[in-house]
Amino acid sequence: MRDDFYSQAWAGNHQHLSKTIHKLVRAAMDAFDKLQAHQFDAPWRARRAKGKTPAFEPAA
Repeated sequence: MRDDFYSQAWAGNHQHLSKTIHKLVRAAMDAFDKLQAHQFDAPWRARRAKGKTPAFEPAA
């Protein structure tokens, strides 16, 4: 085989590479989840700190 010298490196490191890629993808998905939650969060459903008034009052 032309590229057979790569097989030993792959056999020794593929598990570490796969775990690193998984961590990267998981971090990206967590970031997108937080961004989506912030972008599409309804202000009237947000939890308010005790004693703070809402930014606006919904019409009754």
